[in-house]
Amino acid sequence: MRVLYPKLVEEAYKYIVEAEPSVKHAPNAIKAEIYSKMVNDGIIDENGEPTQECVNRGFVDGGSELEHEPATLAEFKELYPCYKEYDDSHFSHTEQGWAIDWYVMKSLSLKVLNDPESTKEQREFACQALQEIEWFS
Repeated sequence: MRVLYPKLVEEAYKYIVEAEPSVKHAPNAIKAEIYSKMVNDGIIDENGEPTQECVNRGFVDGGSELEHEPATLAEFKELYPCYKEYDDSHFSHTEQGWAIDWYVMKSLSLKVLNDPESTKEQREFACQALQEIEWFS
């Protein structure tokens, strides 16, 4: 099962991996540490929502990202057309927003890896996603 971390934790993890690539070997352990530190430092609350301290420090603007989260799966697919081809059964709504299952993640990752126009960052993310799928499935 894949742990879904709040967007700010995922962004912090990505920043850390760029600075120190060796942390890729234990992504969930690192993300758990990041989550704990961000909660302890008052950057996010236990639900992963940005706090006023987070806004004050300039990590996010004044509005929560989830306020702009599409209310329905149809709106989500309209906002992110790459998901339109997948059956609704591959999506779920969590406290952090809309989530995709392993099938969609693997499919999209393989498309990126087979696309000669994908960027280096896209290819790295796709490889990481495929590794996580292998580790947790």
